[in-house]
Amino acid sequence: SMPKLLGHLQKKSPSAIFGFRPYQRRFISIENGKVSWWTYESYYPDQSKCSGSVDLLINPCIIEVHATDPECFSLRPMEQVKVSGLAQACWANGQYTRAEFPGDATGRYKKDEGERLILFWLARWYLGPDTNVTNAIACKEGPDTIHGLTSAEEWTPLQAGEAGKMRVVLSGAWVAGSFTGAQSGRILEFSTRDSEFPRDRWISVIRHQVDAGSNRRKTLTNAQEASP
Repeated sequence: SMPKLLGHLQKKSPSAIFGFRPYQRRFISIENGKVSWWTYESYYPDQSKCSGSVDLLINPCIIEVHATDPECFSLRPMEQVKVSGLAQACWANGQYTRAEFPGDATGRYKKDEGERLILFWLARWYLGPDTNVTNAIACKEGPDTIHGLTSAEEWTPLQAGEAGKMRVVLSGAWVAGSFTGAQSGRILEFSTRDSEFPRDRWISVIRHQVDAGSNRRKTLTNAQEASP
């Protein structure tokens, strides 16, 4: 079972005005794959009084430690892009997440539902069903950067009959999050100042939830690919 941690953290407020009291003390629950917070410990575990939460079993995210402050860390949604506009190859529309591709230097982004990939090879971006660029359905020239991928330069369809105009835009929103700024990809920032536990302990427990979510998504993807 996943480890659980209950305690207090300083959480950065999205509505802090001119830096006045940017951090607020909150009671934090990390359990069952979720990070949730309440204004007061006495409100826990009443969900009707929960101020916000993010489900790490659903949301791919990155844990980052502050470069200079030993008490601060943050959670941000993993870099994602959204493909839209395809008509004939509508199966390729949707959300793609930055991913690692062991043994293949061309892979950059992957769609959760099976092998739908965005590749970069020889100064050109490709979208296709696998890592073979000859099977790609669209391509465009540009540098190997997020700006190069999401620039306004048009994609060239590589399949006859594709009448749709493909677009790729940056989409860093949380997939499932109930808090201010979730849809805009707000970074959740915390500090362990006056906390019951050190930063390493908080990060370790959160990382277990993040890894469990990653393994769960891989299992679901493998099951979908194996189904007839």
